[in-house]
Amino acid sequence: MMGAVALFENSFTNVVSITFTALILAELLNVASEIQTWHPLMIASEICTVVVYIFSMFILRSYFDITFIMTLTFWAKVTAVTLVSWVPIQIFKAVKKTLQPPQHAKLASP
Repeated sequence: MMGAVALFENSFTNVVSITFTALILAELLNVASEIQTWHPLMIASEICTVVVYIFSMFILRSYFDITFIMTLTFWAKVTAVTLVSWVPIQIFKAVKKTLQPPQHAKLASP
């Protein structure tokens, strides 16, 4: 959150828009990274979540500045916050899996 505050202007609406959008995207990425076998309903639920969130941006105009959301600056900041919150976890999981593989991986390797 502190890193996100450094990216914002002084508008509280922009802070809410960027951080909440980054939160939604990070959670969707976390769910997607944990799924081993994709089912069509899982894909549909991920897409529906994004669509409902985008529609809520237009409905809840007091919480979201639509003109700011349509800018490249907004999406660059959302991407930065999302990646800073999601990538380290994925790197940690990959390193842990390499250094401490699961039992079934140890048994399957020659």
